[in-house]
Amino acid sequence: MSGDHRGPAGRRPGSDPDGGAGAEAAEGTGSVEEQVARELRRLREEIPGVLACLVATVDGLLVADDASELPAPQLAALTSTLTGLARHAVEVTRRGDLLDAVIRGSDGHLAVFTVGDGAVLAVVAHPDVTVAWLHVRTRPVVQRLARLAAGFGRFYTG
Repeated sequence: MSGDHRGPAGRRPGSDPDGGAGAEAAEGTGSVEEQVARELRRLREEIPGVLACLVATVDGLLVADDASELPAPQLAALTSTLTGLARHAVEVTRRGDLLDAVIRGSDGHLAVFTVGDGAVLAVVAHPDVTVAWLHVRTRPVVQRLARLAAGFGRFYTG
């Protein structure tokens, strides 16, 4: 990435890999959609190779996205279907509650992370992104989104 300036450990100056004090700045101001959109922009900025991301309700309604190259409403619906299938697979195999699921393709990954009981974060990443690294870096984002999830209620259809 030309012009991409990174400090120690490959992070941009000022980025907070653990979602600590700097993470709180994204919360508390603006509508739920605006707060979620800020989290998604931050996710794309801090994880090189994240191509798109969105938050949707489990029934497929788009909450917010940073997915300029992809059709976000379709991705939200697809994410809902994928999450439902993964949740069912976890239940049938008695593996507890669904936390996340990853689909790897020749041109990259689609990872979905549950955000509370009613929403999901979808992340589309370049194939060079290590799935384990994506999980580590996405965990604090999911935690922050979960704190915002109470505001997603107006998106639900059921």
